[in-house]
Amino acid sequence: MKRTLILVITLLLTIPALSQLEVKPGSFKEVVGFVNINDDPDYQYDDNDKPFSVLKIKTENISEQQRARLLFQGDAQTYILVENKVGEVWLYISYYASYLKISHPDFSSTEFYFPITMKGKKGYELTLTNRYGQDNAKDRLGLTVRIAKDYEELYYYGQYVGLYPLAEAIAIEYNTTVDFGESVDVFQEAVKDSDAAAQNNLGACYFTGKGIEQDREKAVQWFTASAEQGNATGQVNLAYCYYFGIGVRKDSLESLRWCRMALDQGLAGAQNLYGALFCIGDERLEWYQRAAEQNCEVAMLNLATVYSQTGKCDEALTWLNKAANRGFLPAKSILGRMYFNGDCVKEDKEEAVKLFHNAADQGLADAQYYLGVCYYKGQGVGKDYKSAFKWVKMAADQGNPNACYNLGYYYEHGIGVDKDNKEALNWYLKAAGMDNSDAAVNIGNLYYGFNYDIEHSYEEAIKWFEKAANQNNARGLNMMGYCYDSGKGVTCDYKKAFEYYEKAAELGNASSYNNLGTLYENGNGVKKDKNKAFELYMKAAELGSSIAASNVGKCYENGTGVKRNKQEALKWYRKAAEQGNEFAKNKVKELNK
Repeated sequence: MKRTLILVITLLLTIPALSQLEVKPGSFKEVVGFVNINDDPDYQYDDNDKPFSVLKIKTENISEQQRARLLFQGDAQTYILVENKVGEVWLYISYYASYLKISHPDFSSTEFYFPITMKGKKGYELTLTNRYGQDNAKDRLGLTVRIAKDYEELYYYGQYVGLYPLAEAIAIEYNTTVDFGESVDVFQEAVKDSDAAAQNNLGACYFTGKGIEQDREKAVQWFTASAEQGNATGQVNLAYCYYFGIGVRKDSLESLRWCRMALDQGLAGAQNLYGALFCIGDERLEWYQRAAEQNCEVAMLNLATVYSQTGKCDEALTWLNKAANRGFLPAKSILGRMYFNGDCVKEDKEEAVKLFHNAADQGLADAQYYLGVCYYKGQGVGKDYKSAFKWVKMAADQGNPNACYNLGYYYEHGIGVDKDNKEALNWYLKAAGMDNSDAAVNIGNLYYGFNYDIEHSYEEAIKWFEKAANQNNARGLNMMGYCYDSGKGVTCDYKKAFEYYEKAAELGNASSYNNLGTLYENGNGVKKDKNKAFELYMKAAELGSSIAASNVGKCYENGTGVKRNKQEALKWYRKAAEQGNEFAKNKVKELNK
């Protein structure tokens, strides 16, 4: 019996943030007939007299102004010339390039590895999107793909808005059933006899850190020993490491060489890897199909992903169900989210809960997290905060970053458990360590306030607010603005406050619109403009800010930036009062006398 340890990775390397660049999955392709139309001969060749490839980058949810500030960086000695067109960007790029980093001062950057070797004087295109410009309704479960604990760079927890993870799934495989701990000793004994399967398995243990201290260089050494003896699983694992430069120098050609060796032996994992890394379009689909037909569950998931991206829901569901029926837990969790959201199937939250429960009972952290969310919201199951806490705690104990964040929130607010700010801080710190920027904001809030069990520190608070702001987190940006606005922990600087508030407001943060309104009303850092202040208060109120609703009421009451109107004032005070605003409650009583 062969057991496969699944590692789901992204080909698009990103840091979770509220504004995040991302190459749209499946968008990279060669464009037949697309040629360089620039007549300048200097645009045809790089400094080594090699012909350029032309890469046309389309953009989604990115403004013209933002597009003009995009920055592009390739491998060492890669030449890139940038030409901004209407609605897109053209890159003239060395045809041997294999890597592209795209960054912008307002966004988290993304890294993209070209899945094929580009050719000179050929045209290619891809679509770059700001992921968080997509719909992310409150009652939709954002898919969290659990990668693995403590992995560097490539291995992280990513939150996705779309139907499937924007990722290609690949496997680090074992040649036998593995019971970590005892098995490591068995493998170490077996490799003394140059057992190729044991060499691969020991490499996999070093790679994952299961049963032994993680050491990727040693992992590559054992994969190499196994691969050189012709072990197909060792070959595909070595190809994986070479492609991403894990434990060894990055070398896509060497990766391709080892992958082809494993392909020649018909290994399903190699077929899946080859499709993910070295193919595009129909050819990629063909290799996923071959692997899936050999019962490779990861390839089934990849097939479902490709079909869903092309609107072929029936085919996507077929392969997801096949994987789920084989006991592949990630497929069950994804199906659960589909039923929860009504994606490709009729919405059925009760069925979603059944699927989450099935996978959660078998230890899948993502399903445990989703199940906790269902109990918290009371959707598909009765609202039960203690059960929500129980399942989220189980997911958090496995290192799921969103679960760590939720657990911190539960402890902070006493949801399903006694209130405990120290425990809240502990779990927020774990989540923030996995780049959960909302957790960083909440850490800052705990230090910024005066909690009896957390030592007050403006300095520590600002450190965490700044960390979140640097990840383009709207709440973090707003809090940095508030610090400069109030002069708490930093020297008062209204201009800096305005800059932070403005960035947060661009991300839709209601509090920042309100705070900008206050700056305009008082003329702090900007020219006093009461009409503008009223507009900003109204925008914030429409986004749900009770303080802003109260401010709108005050503007109508006093004629600030708008004609005085007692009935409108009362209307907005009532809206704020319904949200618990005490000032507004008193105003409603006063105006009703």
